[in-house]
Amino acid sequence: MKKIYVLLALLFPLGIVFFMNWFVQRTTYPAPSIRVGPPPSTMKLVSVPYGHGNLLAGWLHEKESSHTSLLYLHGNGENLETIRHSGLLEQLQDLNISFLVIDYPGYGNSAGKPSEESLLKSAEGAIDSLSKRFPEQRIVVCGWSLGASVAILTAAKNQQVHGLIAMSAWTSITNVALLHFPSWMVKALPAEKYDSLKASKSVRSPSLIIHGEQDSLIPVEQGEQIASNLPNSQHWLKVPQAGHNDLLTFPEVWTSIASFLQKLELG
Repeated sequence: MKKIYVLLALLFPLGIVFFMNWFVQRTTYPAPSIRVGPPPSTMKLVSVPYGHGNLLAGWLHEKESSHTSLLYLHGNGENLETIRHSGLLEQLQDLNISFLVIDYPGYGNSAGKPSEESLLKSAEGAIDSLSKRFPEQRIVVCGWSLGASVAILTAAKNQQVHGLIAMSAWTSITNVALLHFPSWMVKALPAEKYDSLKASKSVRSPSLIIHGEQDSLIPVEQGEQIASNLPNSQHWLKVPQAGHNDLLTFPEVWTSIASFLQKLELG
């Protein structure tokens, strides 16, 4: 009987670690189960290498006359198919630029497992792909929610990034988690940092930060901190009536993005 108690005492911490890792994966990367079909007729399917021979699935819209190509990084509960249904692709096409939308590792038809490291490698791979396809175009990295953090961390390190657009950005994933979960649980979680505030100090490209004032998931104050921390923040837009999930439905968001991109092209 004592041996059983000893065994249980040894296994209990392992069980806690297993649960915490499962919890992080389920809450940070809730990839939708909806199947990703072929891209719209205005786009083409591309495979983007990242990491050690892994491939991401992406949809590419080509605009040869554009001076700008944009990498769009989606939120944690989206994939290419949900983006198709949201109408976002049409809004991106209205900007009259080239753009690439990718699925993260473990999302849609992309190989691999999602993590902070793999998502950052994915963004790096996508930027390399855009620079090879459109060597004369300026690259802008744009993201929403989780994608905003990936965009900020990428822009801080990659010299090929000429512009940053971050929507509904957090200061760090820990700061967001503390708003919604007990502190003891957050402190016990494995280290996924996504420290956007720290990384923002190293962003040298022109930047546009957009946040909904009514955002109950990631408070607008966190977006304001990011904007004030950027060395070259070109514009900060607070959308008074917008929350978190509905931010991209507000026309002023797209007007601001179009204006930002136009300034980059003229510059």
